Amino acid sequence: MKVAHPKKDLLVVVDEAYFEFVRTKDSFSTQAYLEEYDNLLFLRTMSKAFGLAGLRLGVLAGRPELLDFINRVRNPFNVNSIAQVGAMAALGDKEYLGRVCQVTWDGLDYFYSQLNRMGLKYWKSQGNFVLFETERDSKEVFQALLRHGVIMRPVINYGFPTQLRLSAGLEEENRAAMVALEKVLVEIPKTSS
Repeated sequence: MKVAHPKKDLLVVVDEAYFEFVRTKDSFSTQAYLEEYDNLLFLRTMSKAFGLAGLRLGVLAGRPELLDFINRVRNPFNVNSIAQVGAMAALGDKEYLGRVCQVTWDGLDYFYSQLNRMGLKYWKSQGNFVLFETERDSKEVFQALLRHGVIMRPVINYGFPTQLRLSAGLEEENRAAMVALEKVLVEIPKTSS
């Protein structure tokens, strides 16, 4: 893949929070471009696939001269020693990471099959969630789903008033979410176009 050189006075920061969940064969990591571009940084998180959300821990990578500027303004001791030990253990546990990714991919594939069955449009994901069309006011659908004990995130603030975002979970959680969604969609009328 050939990438055009961005302006040298522009800092480019790429968020790769969902990198571990990517299934496409033609994907790439920003890491491959760090040597070529001196104005490039990338971020990864330990919150998603590694399951360490409570530690609020991530990785920032880039050229040493860029990282030096970051280190000048960051808080001292911003990552505690327990978080560091947890991160090292998680990074070394490839078997766990593989299981998490497989459970997520199975969940997404299940969602795709159920959304197809319900006739709802969706966008295939390279993360741990799917964005789908409800054909209804997503705030109403969200509130109704809450009454069923299910959270599906509205994305109105991104300009999608009738779409929801659904994260993959364990098989029984995914099934419960689809059962609740189907019930709610019967209760709430479609919005007029």
